[in-house]
Amino acid sequence: MSEPNYTARTAYQQRQAAEEYEDIRFRSWMGRLRWRREREAVRRVLAAAPTAERIADIPCGIGRWAPVLRERAHRVFGLDISWPMLERAHAEQSGPEASGPLALARAEAERLPLADGSVDVGFCYALMKHLPPEAKRAVLAEFARVARRGLVISFALFNPLTHLRWRWMMWRQWRRSGGATVHSYPLWPRELESLAGELGLRVARRASVLGFLSLEKVVYLEKPAAR
Repeated sequence: MSEPNYTARTAYQQRQAAEEYEDIRFRSWMGRLRWRREREAVRRVLAAAPTAERIADIPCGIGRWAPVLRERAHRVFGLDISWPMLERAHAEQSGPEASGPLALARAEAERLPLADGSVDVGFCYALMKHLPPEAKRAVLAEFARVARRGLVISFALFNPLTHLRWRWMMWRQWRRSGGATVHSYPLWPRELESLAGELGLRVARRASVLGFLSLEKVVYLEKPAAR
């Protein structure tokens, strides 16, 4: 089987990317506002999911979601394809400010080293919008396999206004890059519902991160048979 190939698989393999991850995204006032709104949206959607014994955070990055996930689960497992990100997560979660241990392992999202139904809830933030359609389906199917109750996942979802804005932004990036491919893969809500249905999931709740004009939504995909 050939290795899947998309930018998100390789973007954080360098140590510098892990070291600069938080500073680049959250040092500005806008970055801090976005992080606060992300946490609020995730908490609203997690509230729709049952309290879990085990949550898997995939990809876990530097472990920034661990404190939020521990509010709903007794154990949090962090998996990521990047060794530097896992090393940073271990350092962050082992320090004096850590709220508890985080079990970490290297894994590829398409081939998780977890048994069927071995966690209660799967959590995934800011990955799906970077995955081309075939990879998106494969990764979501793997998440659905290992999660017994459901998934809390962020998606980039269109509405008519954000679709127009996205097309304009993609055109600008394409012009600036000299015609290079732009790796951005939002969905229409009906496309997400169709994909979820194919995998035995149901869209049970959605929350916007930055309002109506924001693509980023946090979604609870429930396994109806496990209610």
